[in-house]
Amino acid sequence: MELERKLLKISGILNAIIGVLFIEAPVLGVYLIISGIYFFIESYETEEKIYKNRILSYIIASIGIFNVISSILVYIALGNIEKSHKSNQINAPPKKIYKVDKETKKIDILLKLGVGMVFVSGLLFATTTWTFINDFVKAIALIAFGGLFLALSLFTEQRLKLYRSSYMYWILSMLFFILTIVGILYLGVFGDYLTYSGYGSDLAYFFTFLTIAGFSLTTYLKFPKNIFIYIVYISITVSLTFLLSYFNLSQMLNVAIISMIIMLINLIIRKNNTINI
Repeated sequence: MELERKLLKISGILNAIIGVLFIEAPVLGVYLIISGIYFFIESYETEEKIYKNRILSYIIASIGIFNVISSILVYIALGNIEKSHKSNQINAPPKKIYKVDKETKKIDILLKLGVGMVFVSGLLFATTTWTFINDFVKAIALIAFGGLFLALSLFTEQRLKLYRSSYMYWILSMLFFILTIVGILYLGVFGDYLTYSGYGSDLAYFFTFLTIAGFSLTTYLKFPKNIFIYIVYISITVSLTFLLSYFNLSQMLNVAIISMIIMLINLIIRKNNTINI
């Protein structure tokens, strides 16, 4: 499996580098960079997860076939993973079937229906009366929705022991809290300066991505899934870029500062905890 991970990693790096070189062609350059990040992240996933995502990976590699080497590496890696997966299925012992309590299943369904009803009522509320409500009240409403889903998440986890429902409510709660910050900065609740269209737009974007990083880190600590830690890294990098842009520094100086920060992080964190290419 280590060989397949390295192939995906190399493919991602190649796509990202070529994407940067072809950034003058926006569609091609951006696609290569995004696909490069995707394959690089995918190389750190479990074999089972890579196998489940293989169709998407094949499609991305096929669309980017103009980068022949990268696509061939992806095809080889996925082909080996498919062979390994089929071999493991043949030799694997039969799976144990666990029965789910019927009452618990009913409660889970009712809770999910309740979430759907809350969403529908929220949409009706937003489309009919949203424009007539004060901006400050809008922010309070978003916080209230976030608090509601957070309470549901804790209740379903601690009382009902429903992990999936708790996870779903938690994600919805974090999204509403992030939307609160976005709404405050978009509507200019605290003034026109700190808005996405004001003079302090770079600061507004900095706070937005910093908020996304904070809530993603909180979610990762609660539900340790790799996707959230990737969101944390990306959000912090983007937020730092906007902060440096606010101070009107040159692009080369921005790159130098970000590189120094990354180097310091790798020096501070123990070697066993760093991601080695």
